[in-house]
Amino acid sequence: GTTFNWDQARSIKAGMTEEEVIEKIGKPYTVTAQGQRQVWVYSHANASGVANSISFVMKNGRVFEAPRVPYIFKVD
Repeated sequence: GTTFNWDQARSIKAGMTEEEVIEKIGKPYTVTAQGQRQVWVYSHANASGVANSISFVMKNGRVFEAPRVPYIFKVD
């Protein structure tokens, strides 16, 4: 997969160019076409089996939809 962290994912906003996304979070693990849009998927599992996955919808070379990535706080 493509290793990323949630802070990187939060930095991706609608309107950013493909180049800006790649600069911030790297190349996507996979790209699928949906009509005139592309879905860029970032997915990675670590050695303990914890998987992270997020996707961005691209259109005309820019982020069309970026999901809201909530902050998760651990409580000890």
